[in-house]
Amino acid sequence: MKKLGRYYNRMATHGWPPTAHDEVMSMFLRSFIPPNKNYWTEVEVYDGTEMRRVDIVIEDDNEGYTLIEVKSEPNEVDKAIGQILKYKVLFGERYDVSEDKVSVGIVCPSFYPPHKQICNEIGIRLWEVQP
Repeated sequence: MKKLGRYYNRMATHGWPPTAHDEVMSMFLRSFIPPNKNYWTEVEVYDGTEMRRVDIVIEDDNEGYTLIEVKSEPNEVDKAIGQILKYKVLFGERYDVSEDKVSVGIVCPSFYPPHKQICNEIGIRLWEVQP
């Protein structure tokens, strides 16, 4: 498989001071990722016109991957649903990983009830993380 991300087992920030996105991402990494788990941030995928970045990719125990999109506001979750579904396909193509080895999720401080219902129905895992 191709090299995943530039930042192996560390947090990538977008500058100082940290953005709300950075704070949610950092809290998720500290709270939900065990120290012995491999993960990458800012993993590149190509959509045919430009390079995109998956916020977090976690290596699973069964040679699979979980792709995570991080949002700092619940009003951004509609966009995240589309992004993470697209990234699942693009990740598989770029890194030669079968789609059944890739799961997806969204991290946000809160979710509206329709988001929870939709994501549950289409297999997107949700994590509520307060920065």
